[in-house]
Amino acid sequence: MKLTPNFLVTCLICMSASIFQPPGMKPQSTSPTTASGLTEETEAQAAEAQLREGMKRAPNDSSYPARLGELQARENRLDEALVYFEKALKLNPADLVTRRNLAATRKNLETVLRAKPDDSWSVLLLGMVSEDLGDHAAAAKLLSGVLPLVAERPETICSLARAYYHLGETEKARSTLEMLAAPAAGPAAVFQGGRVAAEGGDYE
Repeated sequence: MKLTPNFLVTCLICMSASIFQPPGMKPQSTSPTTASGLTEETEAQAAEAQLREGMKRAPNDSSYPARLGELQARENRLDEALVYFEKALKLNPADLVTRRNLAATRKNLETVLRAKPDDSWSVLLLGMVSEDLGDHAAAAKLLSGVLPLVAERPETICSLARAYYHLGETEKARSTLEMLAAPAAGPAAVFQGGRVAAEGGDYE
């Protein structure tokens, strides 16, 4: 039987609650009605709105991005979930729950890649998760193998550059950050890249 990406993701749903799909591949939902009389989809949307509002009111409270990341992970929105997991860990590096969520994500992605090693999107996501968990060598190897995808997103560019800085490969880090010079990246991305360089002790 031919293994397709959708078949693999379906199998993984039986293994863990934190299974994800590439953008644009959202799972079908029967939207069952909950005790409140709302569909699960409607309740999830309301919960997301409340968490986003909480982040605005208390931008330094790591619990809001952590919970928002968990919510998006359950909906297979891994790319968005990773962004909020990262925000939570920056605010509270000792957040073990968020780190466990990332570790579970990593395990699931590794399972997908063992069955389908040429899945570039999963390679990209695994690289980002590895960097978040401090496995800089794995992150550099994975992300450098999918540079076209890395170049599309400032956050993945910064993840690869950060990994290189941690490995002491300053020239590779600088070369990676040069991708942020593209007009499409925007000033916010350039600022983010400057912060990554400063964190790496690179002030040239």
